[in-house]
Amino acid sequence: MASIPLGTLWSPPAAVAVAATSRIARPVHIQLLDRRGPSSARVKIHARTRDAFRSHCDKRADHLPEPEPEPESEPENDDPNNAAPSENVPLVEELLKRYNAIKAEMGVREPPDIFLKEKGRISKYNMKLSSSDSNLNVDEKVQAQLVYESAQKALDLASTVMDIASLGCGMVEISKHTVDQMVRTYATIFCNVAEAAYHQKIEMETTLSFLGALRGLGAIGHIMVQDTMAKLKDGHFKNTIISYMDKHSEKFVKMMKNSEDETVESKSWQAVTGILLSCQIDTEVYILKLSKCHRAALDYLARKE
Repeated sequence: MASIPLGTLWSPPAAVAVAATSRIARPVHIQLLDRRGPSSARVKIHARTRDAFRSHCDKRADHLPEPEPEPESEPENDDPNNAAPSENVPLVEELLKRYNAIKAEMGVREPPDIFLKEKGRISKYNMKLSSSDSNLNVDEKVQAQLVYESAQKALDLASTVMDIASLGCGMVEISKHTVDQMVRTYATIFCNVAEAAYHQKIEMETTLSFLGALRGLGAIGHIMVQDTMAKLKDGHFKNTIISYMDKHSEKFVKMMKNSEDETVESKSWQAVTGILLSCQIDTEVYILKLSKCHRAALDYLARKE
């Protein structure tokens, strides 16, 4: 089947700022003049102290070697951009801790990263695309990288579904082995779509397979949470969660159906990329809601034991 034509997307070049500092001596700014007239550019040179030219063979009156000069103290660096990287590591770690704490307060569990190998494979495609002189122009490379991002995050969703299965309490409708096989099949599809984007071969069936895999993750997650809900006693708590799940499940299925219809009618790469990103985000929201319902049900069952 013919590939979907690639569109154009303008992206401004990123500005690069380079800062240079000296650890030897304090810099002095002078202005140089050439024969053509004054220049506004400044040239930075380094002034050396008198001790820097003193020979180490000089001797005092007592014929003892001259003592080594005291090392000049380093100038203070007030520019935060020139700070050593190690100084910023604690800040980054603190921000990550706060981010994970906020997610924990929201009831969002951080699942184990099960598909590291597959994510590494997609990262290699991205690195090759960024460093190679391929036939893709800049705009087309950006579109391909957006597909890589969607595939990477879809693999994170696959890990979340596997995590729900690992926390199940005796599933009836579907076994853990079946969940493992199906989710790994979906993970392969996500990788294949990323590979197709690298080779500039995104076709209609490729896109629809990606959407189908997302739909499958949502369906498996819903079935597993339903199994857990069946163990709850009839009452307000159970009815509230089931009603919440059914509402969002219906919304998710409708969204996926509309996205598949839009994909069939799409005639440009940009449109397809937008559909993939949108569906991946909507699937993530849906699965996180399922995961939250699952955790609430497990906590309720644990308190009743």
